[in-house]
Amino acid sequence: ILEGKAAVSLIGFSDSAIWREGTNGPTTLTSDNRATIAAKVPTNRPGGRTNWDAALSTVQTANATHKYDLVLFVTDGAPNNILNGTQVSGNDVTLRSLEAPIYAANAIKAIGSNGDGGTRIVAVGVGNGASGAQVAANLQAVSGKTAGSDYIQGSWDKLGDILGDVVKAATCTVPIEVSKTTISATGSVTAFAPNWTFTTTATGAGAALSAPAAMTTGNGETTTAKWDLTFTQPTGQSANVTITETAKAGW
Repeated sequence: ILEGKAAVSLIGFSDSAIWREGTNGPTTLTSDNRATIAAKVPTNRPGGRTNWDAALSTVQTANATHKYDLVLFVTDGAPNNILNGTQVSGNDVTLRSLEAPIYAANAIKAIGSNGDGGTRIVAVGVGNGASGAQVAANLQAVSGKTAGSDYIQGSWDKLGDILGDVVKAATCTVPIEVSKTTISATGSVTAFAPNWTFTTTATGAGAALSAPAAMTTGNGETTTAKWDLTFTQPTGQSANVTITETAKAGW
């Protein structure tokens, strides 16, 4: 849905940062180049050092020219390098290794002297290296305080859904996701239980739900029931959504 309407740049980072796409300006997404650009996103998960400073400083420099609308900052580790790969204290996170990317992030988010709006940063922590309350605090430091909006923590398996939801929210689309947890008569708990059907309806001017109206959960976290609620305007519209569960015998 974003073909011809969105342009992207890709920057990869570990102990340093490297351009993967859009060095001289964001590349407009088309049906012909989507697969080519997607193939430039690394599928491996390198360990070791993590240089938030290099990644965000690279964006900061480019942003002065290109004025990005949104930065999706995805990391599987906590910051422990600065500049072009300088270790501050081994693999430990220090005040210096965190304050450096904070400076870059603040510059990216700052409103220009001519009134230009700043660029929003959404920080996404994935995997064991970016879990826990302390890492959440680090993510907040470069993005914002609101969980689920400014920063998100999740698993690698859910990364595609997480990034998709962020982009949908930026394009007047609200994702709706329903999972089912069951507790049996003996007390056995099953999270993300399969074969439960939910139906949605929406009312509101300018609002529409993706089809089909009824969705059935699958087996696991990645097979929840999902819909997209879309609006025709970025502001001033609202909708009431009703979600109905289909009862099952024995429950």
